[in-house]
Amino acid sequence: MMPVEKNMIKILTIGLVFFAITATTAQQVNTIIQVSPDQSLLLDSNKKEVAKAPVDIKTMLPEISYYVSKKGYEPIELSVHANKKGVSFPHDLKECYPCLMEFNTSPLSESIDPAGKLKLRKKMPEYKHAIMLSLTTPKFNIQPEEVVALINGKKIKYKSDDVHLTMGYAQNLFHPIVMGFSRTYIDVIDQDMLKEEKTSLYIPKIVIRPVIQKMEYKLNGKLLRDYSGPATLTCKWEFFAKGDTNHLLGAITTNTSIYRISNNYDLPVPQLMYEAAQDLAINDTLFSFLESLEKKYLSNSYPKPTTISTPAITKFATQKEMLKYYRTGVVTIEHEKGFGSGLIIDPSGIILTNHHVIIDDTTNLQVRILGKDELLSAEIIAYNSDYDVALLRLPPGTYPAVSLAGKTAIETGDVVYAIGTPLDKSLGQSVTKGIVSGFMEFNGVNFIQTDVSINSGNSGGALITEEGELAGMATMKASGKGIEGLGFCIPAETIIKALNIKLK
Repeated sequence: MMPVEKNMIKILTIGLVFFAITATTAQQVNTIIQVSPDQSLLLDSNKKEVAKAPVDIKTMLPEISYYVSKKGYEPIELSVHANKKGVSFPHDLKECYPCLMEFNTSPLSESIDPAGKLKLRKKMPEYKHAIMLSLTTPKFNIQPEEVVALINGKKIKYKSDDVHLTMGYAQNLFHPIVMGFSRTYIDVIDQDMLKEEKTSLYIPKIVIRPVIQKMEYKLNGKLLRDYSGPATLTCKWEFFAKGDTNHLLGAITTNTSIYRISNNYDLPVPQLMYEAAQDLAINDTLFSFLESLEKKYLSNSYPKPTTISTPAITKFATQKEMLKYYRTGVVTIEHEKGFGSGLIIDPSGIILTNHHVIIDDTTNLQVRILGKDELLSAEIIAYNSDYDVALLRLPPGTYPAVSLAGKTAIETGDVVYAIGTPLDKSLGQSVTKGIVSGFMEFNGVNFIQTDVSINSGNSGGALITEEGELAGMATMKASGKGIEGLGFCIPAETIIKALNIKLK
């Protein structure tokens, strides 16, 4: 009789446990969608108001895509499964993008998945220009014994061999971070891609390093695509000056939480980092903080002062006379690997040019002056690669120079002329005409935008106003399929500051 009694007790115990679990599950079912902030609206696919939050998921039709929205916030798109029997928020949503959440407890809670609210993110702020950052490989600052995930009830520690099946690897986080920032005013570049750049103008002045300090996710499903559940991540975003990642300039921490919906091939940590990048960008003080770091770096890039005796501003009787004057001051700079343009700004033989014109061969620079067959050697006396500007010196002598002392402010629509050596050395001192199209700030440096024809070899050439004053120096052009008439010149006043020129 004893074995029978034990089996009966065992069966009875199993039945009680099953009943207890069922009862607990029933108590946890939640059909109400809470939303943060308050007063959010549920809109249908035509963006018409259906209800005010909180919303009962039972009232939502399965064939419709809905939007949770509020003025000043990004909407969240969601839909429900056709079979709504026993449906619970957020576990049984069919679609939810981006499924940002505020959870009441840790995703690693042993109980049923934590309840929470949908969280709308503020709209991205708009600023006058983008800020460039170079991105280093993210770091994980997590202890080996720390449990970071529950996968179908199995605890996964950070040191576990199979943790990367859902977490991925640090080097694979570049793409989701860059894509996350692509929707913001932040222009992020992989630091390793910058090694081939010839001049620092195109290299961001600020380095950003993501340090993941905590991550927790609880997923259930048969395969990665089926996995669903809550996930959170805390990331400390560290900022450094270019070339000095040992001196921390500041840091901002973001806390990002999502609910991962099934039918998703993305790993949860890359998905979290994509959202975390956007969470960082909406920080109210970030833009001013980064802009101040950028300006401070650039102010420290100025070389020692160079004093030049620039000619007085000349008044011209005719346009032809003005162009003739400037053509004599514009030179072609040659070396074994290429050529570019330059501008004599001191009769003693000081030439202004772009840093990228000379960087390939700094020891064998030759200068061709209009009307002279002889090439003259030149040496570098100052440069600022962060502004892409440089000064050269010719052998002692007296040379045709143009004035760097122009004071006239230029405006959009003003007529301008470019003089330089485009495409081929035989085309030295070519003149093209256009207008000022606008103004742009790129990587902390101000530029004049113009539709004047600027081609390879024009770099370092002069941009002249219709009144005969030097407006700036041709530096770069936008290129690509369908792009025309987008040239950029560094203003004369920026050149003077960047090279620490003292006029006398």
